[in-house]
Amino acid sequence: MDYLEKILNPGDEDLPLVSRLLYQLIDEKYRTLLDESSDLMGIVDREGKFIYVNRQLADSLGYTKKECLDMHMYDIIAPESRAAFAERAKEFLKSGRLRMQDFVLKTKWGGKVTGEMNSIAFCDNQGRYCGAKAVFKDRTKLLEVQRLEKKYESMLEDGIDTLDYIIMILDRSFRVHWVSSSVGTYFGLDKRGAVGEDIRRIFRENFKDLILDHDLFLQGILSAYEANTAVENVEYQMKRPGSPDIDYMEHWSYPITHGELNGGRVEIFRDITRRKKSEEMLEYYYKKIHTIMEHAVEGIVELRTDNSIQFVNRSFSDLMGYLESEMVDRSLYDFILPEEHRHLPSVKLIRRAQEIIFVKKDGHYLYALASSIPLVFGTQPPHTLVFISDITEAKTASIKLRDANLTLRALNASLVENALKDVQTGVYNYRYLQERLHEEVHRARRYWRSFAVIMIDLDFFKAVNDAYGHLFGDTVLKGFADLLRISVRATDIVVRSGGEEFVVFCPDTDSFGALATARKIAAALKQKPLGNKERRVTITISMGIASYPEVNVLDPVALLNAADQAMYRSKAAGRNRITIFHKEEAGIAKTQDPVHAPEENLFVKMKQRLRYVNLRNEEALLESFRPLMRKTDEILGYEPGYTDRIVKDVEGLCLEMALPQEDASRARRAALLCNLGFLSLPRDVLRKSLLSDQEKALVRRHPFFSIDLIGDVAFLAALREDVLDHHEHFDGSGYPRGLKGGMIPIVSRMIAVAEAYEAMISPRPYRVKPLSCKETASALAKESSRQFDPSIVACFLKQINSAKEA
Repeated sequence: MDYLEKILNPGDEDLPLVSRLLYQLIDEKYRTLLDESSDLMGIVDREGKFIYVNRQLADSLGYTKKECLDMHMYDIIAPESRAAFAERAKEFLKSGRLRMQDFVLKTKWGGKVTGEMNSIAFCDNQGRYCGAKAVFKDRTKLLEVQRLEKKYESMLEDGIDTLDYIIMILDRSFRVHWVSSSVGTYFGLDKRGAVGEDIRRIFRENFKDLILDHDLFLQGILSAYEANTAVENVEYQMKRPGSPDIDYMEHWSYPITHGELNGGRVEIFRDITRRKKSEEMLEYYYKKIHTIMEHAVEGIVELRTDNSIQFVNRSFSDLMGYLESEMVDRSLYDFILPEEHRHLPSVKLIRRAQEIIFVKKDGHYLYALASSIPLVFGTQPPHTLVFISDITEAKTASIKLRDANLTLRALNASLVENALKDVQTGVYNYRYLQERLHEEVHRARRYWRSFAVIMIDLDFFKAVNDAYGHLFGDTVLKGFADLLRISVRATDIVVRSGGEEFVVFCPDTDSFGALATARKIAAALKQKPLGNKERRVTITISMGIASYPEVNVLDPVALLNAADQAMYRSKAAGRNRITIFHKEEAGIAKTQDPVHAPEENLFVKMKQRLRYVNLRNEEALLESFRPLMRKTDEILGYEPGYTDRIVKDVEGLCLEMALPQEDASRARRAALLCNLGFLSLPRDVLRKSLLSDQEKALVRRHPFFSIDLIGDVAFLAALREDVLDHHEHFDGSGYPRGLKGGMIPIVSRMIAVAEAYEAMISPRPYRVKPLSCKETASALAKESSRQFDPSIVACFLKQINSAKEA
């Protein structure tokens, strides 16, 4: 049984009763509580040997708990505390309590732990000492912090004393708590004697002869004390004791808002005499330099880092016509011609004189030579001096001479250009085309190159002039010429050969390349109506293409004639087409030369020509009806191009049904004219969604009005029945004559289907939302054999399906 077990054994009656009770306190639960304590705890017997230590004590000293139980109290006391502990031991035995500040323990590895030690003695019932409990509070870190605070506070005071500042710290009663050593140098006060004095008394009595404007200073600082506000950057003049010179002091005063001195203040004074004298000297030199710059003959500008003007001398401001105040703080680039900016990356980088154009206040130019030098002083942002010399007079003379030469050259070029340009449209004229064609033929022969010619004629252009006037026609021609220029290649040449005929000359291009260009022109024209702001018209063109060497014609005139023949075939085929002149046709043209042809061939040719002229006149007259057709669409409330789409649908049906050319022409004309009768009806009736029986009867008479309108034109007489019966139904339920089946003209049946299709896919007063293509096709199929001819419906549905796939 070890010593501790012997002590705790209640059966051992040799131990005093008090000892047994003492050691019984150290049971398992009590040991656990002691181990969790942050204090260092231990219990020793009467010999000073540990009989218990808590975990915190063992860990702090670097021992295990078992190692500590074999140690004496003196083994852990540092040498510097042993003498004091031995001296206080007698007092401890008498009083039973001991408290020692700055008590030092030593660790296993030679370190030290400093803190406060409290000890309580245990005695038996006979008053004999039998052990003690010691509680040690570790203050090592706290003492180290306090030591560092004192050290840094001392260092701070020493550092402040070395500064050229006077610092006073006041408590809440405005008494001096601390003051820097420089207070004696500047104010003649003793540092120690000033501590504890009321600062207000010091300001009133000691500063009276120091601060020149003492009353103003005292009024400002006392009012700040009363209002508990700060004072910043206030300058005062001061005369130091024993010095005849006037010094400058800068003063700050701040209230203290936290800590032990909360409610007090910090007073700071700084000697700024050297700075003020330096500023005065800099001001002197600044004025001296600026006086020189101001009266310099050469223009001088000082720029900041952002190119804004800080200074401009009188010479430059007078040259520019501005006041100095109008130029300062503005960017120098505001006065430079904008076109110069891209040639002038930075004015601040011009070391060698460079020519710059400035814009004066009156808008005139100032030509100048400019150079710059950097201005760098200490830590200040770098500035730039720009020197500007006026060379306007010399430059103006040079420009006049240059302009005279350029004008002469331009006049010469203009004379040549005008001789080869069409005045009305701005494109080349026929003379230029002939000259260029001869050059191109020579080049093609020598280098085996190809070229092509596109002959273009505006369809029914006479109708445009007749309907809208020649001025509007000239505008359309100019617009078409502009469209040609942007639609062809840069190497292609656009020529107006006369009237409404144009030629596009395509170098290094065969007939297929020219065809692609022609299609591009046609597509652009289709998307862009021509005219002015008030009116625009959609026109079509007929084109013919001839190319070398495909047609095997080297004569320029013959090549143009070939293209012209191809263009006339486009017109004969219905216009708005492109025709390529082939090699075989060139052979036929050679064998049938009109000069040597038999008389009967001349008769046939003349007959064909007259027939063509007659056809062309008829088409021109039909074209004059187009403004009325557009007016009809507008009165009915239809979107622009409605009738044009019906005509296009009918043309598609003619192709799908393989109708002869004559019937197709008749169908196209009837589709164009069928709705003109609506012009005689009231607009409010046509825009209604629900009509009365009387109004319906009126609307059903519009076919009669249509044929009455075209009745005076002889060649349109063949269209009367086609126009009159286009609202007849296949089952006989239509109007105006109630015809049925094959009794209805085929053209009327075609127009009925096309018009119904366009009506269903377009908004109407009785149906705001148009039908889809699928719904429209279903409706046409449903009305087949009732309202519409089933064979025409089948062809029409096939046509629109083919258009979708394309």
